[in-house]
Amino acid sequence: MDVRLLLARRYLMARHQVTLIAVITGISVLGVAVGVAALIVVLSVMNGFYRVVRDLLVSVDPHVRIVSVTPGGMAVDDSLEQYLRELPHVTEVTATWRVRRCCSTRAKAR
Repeated sequence: MDVRLLLARRYLMARHQVTLIAVITGISVLGVAVGVAALIVVLSVMNGFYRVVRDLLVSVDPHVRIVSVTPGGMAVDDSLEQYLRELPHVTEVTATWRVRRCCSTRAKAR
């Protein structure tokens, strides 16, 4: 029989009255078991949420964004969209308008 199992059985399954060493050993084994169980649960939940978060971020943010280098922007015409749609592995083309603005008012907040 393995020496480790003999030592574990000696301290965990003592037939005489419970001593301080047996109590400390039991508390230690219980603490390690609870810690490992919590770690397994947390890792499982995080692996499940990873797929959900990845799909959510990919669905919101495009894979490719074509922007203009000039301050006025670029004119979107049908020929550019048609060219992009004809590329292999392209499933969706959408023209968007993105502008940064700030709104202010002189009215006092109540």
